Amino acid sequence: MGSGGSRRFICVLLSILSLVCLSTGFTPVDNYLIDCGSLTNTTVGNRVFVADNSASNFLSTPKNTFANTSISVTSGVDSPLYQTARIFDAISKYTFLINQPGRHWIRLYFYPFVSGSYNMSSASFGVSTPNYAFLSNFSVKASVVKEFSVNVTSNNLVITFTPSGNSFAFLNALEVVSVPDELITDDAETFNPALETVHRVNMGGPTVSFENDTLGRTWVPDQSFLIQNNLAINVSNIAAVKYVVGGATQDSAPNAVYVSRNLNELYFDVYVDSWLVAENVDPSSIANALAVAFYMDFVTAATVSNKLRVSIGPTNTISGAYPNAILNGLEIMKMNNSLGSLSGRSSCSFKFDFEEECWCDSGIEYWSTYPSSVGWSFLYVLQKEKKAGTPRPF
Repeated sequence: MGSGGSRRFICVLLSILSLVCLSTGFTPVDNYLIDCGSLTNTTVGNRVFVADNSASNFLSTPKNTFANTSISVTSGVDSPLYQTARIFDAISKYTFLINQPGRHWIRLYFYPFVSGSYNMSSASFGVSTPNYAFLSNFSVKASVVKEFSVNVTSNNLVITFTPSGNSFAFLNALEVVSVPDELITDDAETFNPALETVHRVNMGGPTVSFENDTLGRTWVPDQSFLIQNNLAINVSNIAAVKYVVGGATQDSAPNAVYVSRNLNELYFDVYVDSWLVAENVDPSSIANALAVAFYMDFVTAATVSNKLRVSIGPTNTISGAYPNAILNGLEIMKMNNSLGSLSGRSSCSFKFDFEEECWCDSGIEYWSTYPSSVGWSFLYVLQKEKKAGTPRPF
């Protein structure tokens, strides 16, 4: 995966699902939700973020400084979480008891506002665990949720906030939540990187907030990124979804739905940049049935370009194939480098743009802009082996 200390990788879930519906729900063993700086509990959707002082036993800090604002921050369902914040003037640590070791999500909510002498827009700080550096010299100008996933092997998880120089750190809300075991399998047991979610996109559907995703994820629609909208058609048939043992589960993704007409009619190819990574994909062959949810994962090395291109389109090698392709969801995740860092010289804010290009009938391309020194990995389940790709025919 690269030996340079500044090398970066991106983990991307390419959900090519014939059909996916809302899950019936996953109950996390570990589920810590804290509304930092708040004096009362805050209910967001069907989840309760506890008041800051109720979670004080998790925190070690030399000084307790709370901040609040009456300004309406965002129109989202999570906006109440941005009304308060906790200030860290010195190194401070949260320590959480982990009842079930394994992969956990860490979600950090940030929204900068002015409170007394603290202008949070000028704050600069780092966030880390003993094994990974999540953020370094981090500053924020607008509301943002930074989502990470780490494999916790001990019975506790320590998250450290470290102000940069004479600055300070702040936090509006915090989540530490168990991840389902099947979401990222143990196919690569010796390789368990920390992941940072860069983008999570619901193809052909609306925004899916964490209220409607049983794993607390937020998916954004792809419409605003598409340049050639006429090449993409949205189709829905939620009631027809099926799941097979060993395949995608109900927690793999929320409801982004596509439909095939008959068995063995739809074949398509998937390209990552110039490489053919999946040829003649037949959704119905996964379980010899229609409407079966599945996912695909790929790994690709860094390139000199600052864009990542994901392309799908009908195959040209099978006669009689239905001239179309389907894409249901896309997740892009950064992977830590060899030093355990998700931040550093090669880290920056990621901008994600979609473009469509008709490289073959109904072909669709998705672009992601990233620093040239950043590598990209396409995976959801870490594969035991990587298959060599075929160059794209242009």
